[in-house]
Amino acid sequence: MKWRGRVSWEPDILESVSPANSPSKWHPSPLRNVHNMSTSNGEKSMLRNDSKSQHASPEPSQDEIDALLTKFKIAAEARTGIRDTLLAQYTATPNSYTFVPSPSTEPATDMYERPLSPSVPERKFKNVQRALEGGSSDEEDDDTEAQEMKELYFGLTARGKFFEKYAGLHAKPHCFMPATSKSSAQFKNIQDLNGSEVRMSPRTRFLSACLSDAGEPPLPLLIRKHGTTTFDFSHQSLGDTFIMEFARALRDVPYVEAINVCDNRLSDRALNELLIALETKPNLTRLDISRNEIGARSAKTLKAYIGSSGCTLQHLSVCKADIDDIECAAFMVAFEANKSVVELRMSRNRIGEAENLNVVQPNFTTGGEALGNMLNVNLTLTTLDVSWNLLRLASGITLANSLKLNYNLYELTLAYNALGDAGAMAFGQALVINKTLRVLDLSFNNISTKGASVLASTVLRSHSLTTLTLDGNNIGHQGGKVLMYSMVNNRSPSGCTVSMKGCNLNERNRGQSLFDPLEPGGDYMLDCSDPYDNMVASELLRLATFRKGCAFGRIELKPTRDAPKKSAQPIKLVRREPTRKKSSGTKTLMDLSFHDMDVNKTGSITLTDLHHVLLELGFHPSLAQTEVLFKKIDADNSGTIDEAELSGDLFHAVFQLIDANGSGTIDMEELRQAFVLMGAKATERDVEAAMCAYDVDGSGTIEEDEFVELMRNQVIQRVDQHQAANSAEALALRDESTGAIWTIPSSGFLDIGFIYERELMNERESFACYGLSDRGLKKIVQSVERGKETMQQQDLLNAAVMDTEIRMTAAQAMTLMESCGDMQEQKRVGAVARLLPQLTASKEAQALVKRVLTLRERYMLRLRLGPIYFPLLGIPTNHYVLDLSRPQERLALVKLAEIAQAEKQFSKARSGRGDTSQHGNWENFRNEMVDGKPAILTSSFFQTMPLKGKLEFDYVSTTRPPRGTKPMSDRRFQQLLSQIGRDDLNLIANDSPPRNVHERWNLIRETVRGRKIKQWILDMKKAFHVTNHSKEHIGVKLFQIETAVCDRWITVAQAGEIVRCMPTQNHGKTETCRILFPRIIDIENFMQIFDTLTFPEKAECAYFLGWLNILNPQFPDRYYEFDLSVREEREAVKIFVRLATTEPGENWIHETFGWVRGEPPIPGWELPKSWANVRMLV
Repeated sequence: MKWRGRVSWEPDILESVSPANSPSKWHPSPLRNVHNMSTSNGEKSMLRNDSKSQHASPEPSQDEIDALLTKFKIAAEARTGIRDTLLAQYTATPNSYTFVPSPSTEPATDMYERPLSPSVPERKFKNVQRALEGGSSDEEDDDTEAQEMKELYFGLTARGKFFEKYAGLHAKPHCFMPATSKSSAQFKNIQDLNGSEVRMSPRTRFLSACLSDAGEPPLPLLIRKHGTTTFDFSHQSLGDTFIMEFARALRDVPYVEAINVCDNRLSDRALNELLIALETKPNLTRLDISRNEIGARSAKTLKAYIGSSGCTLQHLSVCKADIDDIECAAFMVAFEANKSVVELRMSRNRIGEAENLNVVQPNFTTGGEALGNMLNVNLTLTTLDVSWNLLRLASGITLANSLKLNYNLYELTLAYNALGDAGAMAFGQALVINKTLRVLDLSFNNISTKGASVLASTVLRSHSLTTLTLDGNNIGHQGGKVLMYSMVNNRSPSGCTVSMKGCNLNERNRGQSLFDPLEPGGDYMLDCSDPYDNMVASELLRLATFRKGCAFGRIELKPTRDAPKKSAQPIKLVRREPTRKKSSGTKTLMDLSFHDMDVNKTGSITLTDLHHVLLELGFHPSLAQTEVLFKKIDADNSGTIDEAELSGDLFHAVFQLIDANGSGTIDMEELRQAFVLMGAKATERDVEAAMCAYDVDGSGTIEEDEFVELMRNQVIQRVDQHQAANSAEALALRDESTGAIWTIPSSGFLDIGFIYERELMNERESFACYGLSDRGLKKIVQSVERGKETMQQQDLLNAAVMDTEIRMTAAQAMTLMESCGDMQEQKRVGAVARLLPQLTASKEAQALVKRVLTLRERYMLRLRLGPIYFPLLGIPTNHYVLDLSRPQERLALVKLAEIAQAEKQFSKARSGRGDTSQHGNWENFRNEMVDGKPAILTSSFFQTMPLKGKLEFDYVSTTRPPRGTKPMSDRRFQQLLSQIGRDDLNLIANDSPPRNVHERWNLIRETVRGRKIKQWILDMKKAFHVTNHSKEHIGVKLFQIETAVCDRWITVAQAGEIVRCMPTQNHGKTETCRILFPRIIDIENFMQIFDTLTFPEKAECAYFLGWLNILNPQFPDRYYEFDLSVREEREAVKIFVRLATTEPGENWIHETFGWVRGEPPIPGWELPKSWANVRMLV
């Protein structure tokens, strides 16, 4: 028989020249010995003579090669034969039979007629013998043997012989007899063909025992894996027999690292034997015995193993193992001494089932209490999973309090328990102290708004928590809002993700007295040891620190709730004054001049000075980019820039550099180059937004002043972001007695009187306190994306942007709209209406509306928002009629109250002018009517706002443009007029009652006539004239004017052109004056427009704008008519009385006075001298 395949030769054998490899004495080849075993005596003598003849002329090398080949072949055949012998002899089942041939004197004439086939070792031995006898066979012998084998098993002849043999066996059922079972002890002494004992491996013993005791083995156990360290029998339902045999064989298996017998129908007896076998496994790190029955014996063994010093487990899972409180308490005692387990999973058990016994048996230790006691001591465990249990009541609180002393637990899963609000609040209070827990899962724990509020306050202050899961809890709309705000404003390096899948975010919690951070004013008596009261105190401290208009009116610390007044400790909080650097002059970085850049005061600016200034502004150009700018400004190439060369500030110089052709405008590409030159990291969207903000007519260009304003806004935004990052320390409230930052105490009672006056923050303050960071925006987007899986996308978005404290920029709002798919035409208006109240400033609202909506969609937005549209867009000057029973109109009143408070404080403290209000209270509300009765609106009205009623008033904004603001250029103004003159706005039906037939016919006739006659440019300045005087058409034009100038500053001359083009009918001119008045820079010249109006229009304009707001004593020459019963008009008369007494000559001409309006005046009346002694308005 020919040997085929590769043979690994030993190199020492092939090197025959070496003395060590040359045999001194010839030994017969083992091949001959094997041959002698199967030959007769005559053949032996013939072989002996043959060996003598071969010894006379030996070939040592050939003999050794033959011996080597034979040795490997025989060893392989012997191993195979032993294994097959074991399988053949000991494989038996209760229903298996062994065929015994019946006595017969006739010898078998054919091999197929033999009742039994030769055993596997016999066949192997005969094959070896046949190979020895035909050792010199060639390829012909191989071909012959192959043909014989083919004929033996294939073809019609082989098939007939097979059926003949099968029929013979089937006809002799009496020759079968049951096989006897072999015990595992019979496998220990197996001998090979030479009689030597064969040592069986643990795998062989295990398989043999399974085959003999359990019958047919499962297929996975028969797969041989070399070097196995992990045994995974999970979810196979093997039963006790297999696992017990595995436990017996496990003692001799080395390097076992992981065992998984999850879900195998194991009883207490089988688990106990397996756990006993683990004592000899020093390398075992992972064990999973879940979904099996843990009884008394296995529980005792597991407890002893866990508590022993030889335990090496790191990951233990005993899920759904029927563990009750008593067994859990026993395990936790062992875990208190364990130093190796880092991950413990005990989900789906009965821990907490005996919680009620704790009421009648105070000394009874529940599973939750045992877990808490273990966490107080064990400092090794990092992951604990006790989900799907019955933890509740005091056990949940005890478990939560244990986190105050544990500093090593990273992940805690408590999903599907019954912790409730008490447990959630306890965890929230504990996590304020704990600094290591990163993941907390409280899903489906019956947590409502109170528990969610305490957890939200913890998330806001935590620096370690990265994931909080609250899926499936009824947290309500208020809980969703505070959680979303806390998630986006978490200040930890990696942030915190809050999951709210399946939560009820629409419930409004009516009838419950809950703290609302949007309405924090009032008196509080708070127990600092109570988690919810402690949270309220912390929120009040945060609001007093960051929100404008919030302050502590009174803080007293009492030992008990009913402690006398004398035992109360008053606390006074102050804010440390920021240290300001000395600055020369009044200029800031926003208004850099030549002297600001000349740091060394040498009279010239060097390249280093210019580069240093750019870095201070927040730009980061390279030195080469700064050098290009420097060379462009240095006209005489002197190497320095003098004052004459740098005309204007730095940004004007940049514009002159970019505007190479001197056209006075730059396009999109040049604007992009300007950003690159300044080193500003601006995206393509930033460039497009900058162009859109100033390009009125869509020409794709911006002017020099607009470019300078744009770049200064970029600098302001960078300063705001820097201040927001460092504002917490600077704004912190401190105890006046100690100077330390005040924190909420952990015990005692706080008696607090909190003051809240609605006051609008400016853009910088709003961004610093509530500005949404890029990471916070990403968190919102991720939450909304996850909400798509449970159809909660809209609910989660509403929790983030509807009536919350979250504030964002226009760019961030657009990003959020894109992620939610709200940029589609049919969704844009609703999405913008939802996001506008959450923007940081009216300037951002104007940018969002201009970039996202068309003019028609903007009109739809105005109709959708109603009165709140005007304060949100920064144009609060208007006439309002509000129904206080409607939430949208109440919100409009709240926004107006914030604007009014901010303008009131500025007018009193920093405006430098007198009180121009109608009632002498610095308020900008005028002509107020509540339910048809005159009233005065002050801050106290908004503190106790009625829930219903009709409120009507006028509001006049006194906000003036920042210093250095320039009006719109004439070129831009002409473009604006052309934009207003376009008639491309479709009227949209509103909720007004339908018109009659005559009115509808007139409307159609006027519309058709207006379409035929489109002549809007009637003079050299291309101003427009409104020829259609219908109320609807004038309203559309007023809306177009309002849209065009809401973010622009114009002069009186420009405003006069617009007013002149409007008709007198339907209050066209007066309403135009109302819209343009707050956007005029030189407001002192407003009387120039006033003089162009008719007398009724003047009276109407003075009524809703106020004489004190429009009057300029430097140009008083005109006719006046005042009602002295009105305070505002009486104060105006005092001004003219002072002018009459201080200016020379007679300036009161044809004055008259009457006691009642409409009656004839007093004849010959003149200005009384006593009026000059009346105190003037301050």
